[in-house]
Amino acid sequence: MHVEKQGANECMLATLAALGGATLDTVRAMAQQYAGLSWDEIWTANTTDAERHNLFWPTVTALSIALGLPPIPSASGRPPAGQALPPRGRGYVRVSTAFGAHIMPWENGLLYDPHHPEDGVTLAQWLVSRPEWWVVRITTVSEGP
Repeated sequence: MHVEKQGANECMLATLAALGGATLDTVRAMAQQYAGLSWDEIWTANTTDAERHNLFWPTVTALSIALGLPPIPSASGRPPAGQALPPRGRGYVRVSTAFGAHIMPWENGLLYDPHHPEDGVTLAQWLVSRPEWWVVRITTVSEGP
């Protein structure tokens, strides 16, 4: 799995690209084709524009399906502590703080943060260095060999 470094607010696009076997540029273009807006405009509308607020999750769902991935649900929550990544397969981890959210792909037990995609780490290592974050969801999109 190849994980590209994300731009501002592009963790979703970078995660979808990595899991879907596409480039980040390709997924950006797909988002713009679907919504008629750049990713930055989709992201900004999600947080500031009530009329266009509903573009983000439908765009994410359309991208997921186009890339052959299951849709990423918008629901959040706080699961019990002690979750770990499966040792085989790949998927994504959604994390949150009081101030925001983040999504990252994982493969064979290692997490790849699109902010620093060259560093595969365990989920425990990632969380220890970021104590203000908690895991919202760990999802497997494909099982390992």
